[in-house]
Amino acid sequence: MQVSLDLDVTKEEFFEFINDSLLQDIKTSTNREVSKEDIKKGYTYEKELKNKLGRAGDVEVNILEFEPCKEYIAEFKSNQGTNRISYNIKNLNDEKINVTYSESYIASDKLKDWNFKLMNLFYKKKSISRAESILKNIERYIKNKKGDM
Repeated sequence: MQVSLDLDVTKEEFFEFINDSLLQDIKTSTNREVSKEDIKKGYTYEKELKNKLGRAGDVEVNILEFEPCKEYIAEFKSNQGTNRISYNIKNLNDEKINVTYSESYIASDKLKDWNFKLMNLFYKKKSISRAESILKNIERYIKNKKGDM
């Protein structure tokens, strides 16, 4: 699934949001303080996530790409499979960017893969709507934060 939206924020503001979110997630998940400089390609950490049925499971987060103001790609590996998300940022002008958000899933076995593909047919429109909403919420958060300064 892929969504591309133009946002009225700078590439620096958007990437700072991603970086701050990562730092907060790492602190919440591991009880470790890390600096912005620690976040880079190859960084991994463990976290606990709940699945759609509410059961908790351990997930390994691996940052595959981390190019400031351009690209962020991460994998979330569990015993169920691997979920990959990415943000690709293109500068349109001084105050506007285009962000392409992508999400993919590779199941751990054939049955889970078929189940995911079947469910994806039913929920694809909802997933796209959710991704667009997330991007718009990030834009709104950045604008509100800028207004508070």
